[in-house]
Amino acid sequence: MLAALLLALVPPLSAYDPVFSACIPSSSDPQHVCDFLIEVNPEGGKYALVLSEKIGMDGKHAKWRRTDVVIHPHAKSETSQFVGGTGNLCEYNGKRDEQVVAIAANNGTKQWLTSISYAWKVDATTKKLIEISPKSVRCENEGWGI
Repeated sequence: MLAALLLALVPPLSAYDPVFSACIPSSSDPQHVCDFLIEVNPEGGKYALVLSEKIGMDGKHAKWRRTDVVIHPHAKSETSQFVGGTGNLCEYNGKRDEQVVAIAANNGTKQWLTSISYAWKVDATTKKLIEISPKSVRCENEGWGI
């Protein structure tokens, strides 16, 4: 069903109830901090990663066009979480990368989540989610030290 919505214009709030969403920048320029939006929606026991591009504003609300949908073949477990995007520090090949989204094992005792099962990077040129090696990704544990 979600795949049929690809390239559809969407209102500011999705009709779905995402389990994760994050802004994705197209560059390091602060003016482009939320050029893309990633939402993760439940879809038949699996998860659909939906990438949308901001195409303008309608008053104070962004207008989005879906550019890619990836149906993730495995449901997220209770001990894992989606991480990444603007403000959620992930590193790819040792460098901070806010265009990375990953599924990580939830480990509340360490600063870094290194047990990454799947990872994707937003390609701002093609406007697609590209699967990347999870071995090259680590993400900061937002709950660490609390």
